Amino acid sequence: MYKILIVEDEEVTAFALTTLLESLGYVVTDSVNNAQDALQSIIDNSPDLMISDIMIKGSVSGSELAKEVYLKYKLPIIFLTAYCDDEMIQYAIDANACGYIMKPYKEHEIKAMISLAVHKLKEKDNLCHLVSFEGYSFDLNSNKLYKDDQEIKLGKKSIKLLKVLTKNDTASFDTLINELWDYDDEKSIDKLRQLVKRTKEKLNITAIESIKNIGYKIHLDT
Repeated sequence: MYKILIVEDEEVTAFALTTLLESLGYVVTDSVNNAQDALQSIIDNSPDLMISDIMIKGSVSGSELAKEVYLKYKLPIIFLTAYCDDEMIQYAIDANACGYIMKPYKEHEIKAMISLAVHKLKEKDNLCHLVSFEGYSFDLNSNKLYKDDQEIKLGKKSIKLLKVLTKNDTASFDTLINELWDYDDEKSIDKLRQLVKRTKEKLNITAIESIKNIGYKIHLDT
């Protein structure tokens, strides 16, 4: 069952869209009206798809949010907008969006666009569930690590670390800490560094790189 996050500042539109999506069998993980809540909801609920208006509350626009979401989480995005011009098309291109739907939308348009996005998700699930680095393979579906076809046993935190790193181009300190411990305190950064060090030493790898003042990334084989 695919999960969808709605980012829409018009309550009536958000409610109608939620009702429609649920009637089509999708799970709406959240409906928020600003970028900050959207980013937190992604961390908390791990949606498969985001539908976002361009005009949302706060200083960060829907297009800026979409770019950040794609960069951090590679989450498929559909824009919902009242505008259709060259600038709108460029927004969609820059954010690697699946497409956009014009307001006022029709039910069949929503259904068709989401079906297309879900089809792409299924293809991605089927073809890209394995990533590799320095002789290891990590299965994104089962969250298991292999080397020479043998499963490598790691602690739950190390496995979660690898999962977050492989899902993000560069995982920020905040993202990693929230995913690993669900809370933040003054010792969280130290705990994260110790976990990264233990994981690297256990696997004898250098693929995990510290990105100064940002977080960590893992260099995957191409």
